[in-house]
Amino acid sequence: MEEALLELDWYAKLSGLRINFTKTQVVWIGSKKYSREMLCQNRDLSWGSTSFKLLGINFDIDLDKILNLNYTDRYHQIKNLINTWSKRNLTVIGKISVVKTLILPILNHLFLTLPNPNAEMIKKINDAIYYFLWNSPVHRVKKEVLHMDYKNGGLQMINIHLFMIALKCTWIRKLFSSNCKWSTILFTNMDKEKLFKLGNSYTTNTISNVKNKFWIDVFKAWQYFADKDINSTWEYFLASPLWMNKNININNKHVFYRSWYNKGIVFVNDVISNSGKFLSYGKIKDKFDISGNIMMYNSIISALNKTKMLYSRGDNKLTEPFIPSFVQTILKRKKGTKDIYWMLIPKVVPNGEKKWNQILELNELEWREIFKLPFAVTNNTKLQWLQFRYKTPLSVALACKKESGSVRPQD
Repeated sequence: MEEALLELDWYAKLSGLRINFTKTQVVWIGSKKYSREMLCQNRDLSWGSTSFKLLGINFDIDLDKILNLNYTDRYHQIKNLINTWSKRNLTVIGKISVVKTLILPILNHLFLTLPNPNAEMIKKINDAIYYFLWNSPVHRVKKEVLHMDYKNGGLQMINIHLFMIALKCTWIRKLFSSNCKWSTILFTNMDKEKLFKLGNSYTTNTISNVKNKFWIDVFKAWQYFADKDINSTWEYFLASPLWMNKNININNKHVFYRSWYNKGIVFVNDVISNSGKFLSYGKIKDKFDISGNIMMYNSIISALNKTKMLYSRGDNKLTEPFIPSFVQTILKRKKGTKDIYWMLIPKVVPNGEKKWNQILELNELEWREIFKLPFAVTNNTKLQWLQFRYKTPLSVALACKKESGSVRPQD
């Protein structure tokens, strides 16, 4: 340790950058983590502490305490912030802005760098935020509706759980687009290429082989996203992994022909002809020089024919190279979680829209324009909130009564 400090002294003489020993803590880790032994006593070092703070994260020599230490601290910060803003007369839309601009940043760094908090902590944070939103434990509008985009009839309220998953998925993007040393260490016990060329069943196998809690959460988030990021287009079907794909099963089990995979048959597109039909066994054998028999071919084609029914029909194949279907969304942007997050948010039809349709019979595009209009024409949150409430079932019921003549004009 003395030698290391001497090296830092030499560095300080050459660069002018010195260690502030009054702010430096030294802790024992590993087998000596509770040791009282002190080294380099001639230096003004602080010994004996079992925890310290670095780059906004509270660390403890007992790793199991780190999560609770950090999230409990942030929970109290959130409660204090809510108490301050609760004194102001804000609309629900104004409070949502407070949540997104002041409360969410308190959690961002933890979600991105630490394992996920337990379900109890997530519930405590959500309860505090929604009580702030409604001044009551009773929710006036369904959470699912609040979370949706403006154009779908929502208020873009943040879904903490799905936002945490989206942040974790950004690590997969870094793995895919980076060759840093940390990624090399991670992939000592797994195949990076297979993670992006095989289906979600491979991710399940990967999770069972990983011991680090943080990376387990990252791969679970990736698996959750891959399961949600689906559509019914022919192009999506062609760009889907052929092997270990939960949607392509033989006898209710995913399939993996290792010899075919090693020869370059990886995606559905690889067994499709230019006219959009499946290649014959003879053509596949000639093109890829595969081993196997006609029974293996019949089994996989039969499974593909069943899966194909879930997608729109096409008469083409993709031009190579192409990006695998479940990776396309995650690679749209180099930074941020916007595309990932909105892909995860479920879309529901607000009750107000259903009720108003009994009178107006509007199509989906017309409803989108109606939903977006208040946020396009004014920044006044009171007017925006008034318009949002006008789309609720109660307003529709009053409109129905008025139309039938059961409500007098003066009412």
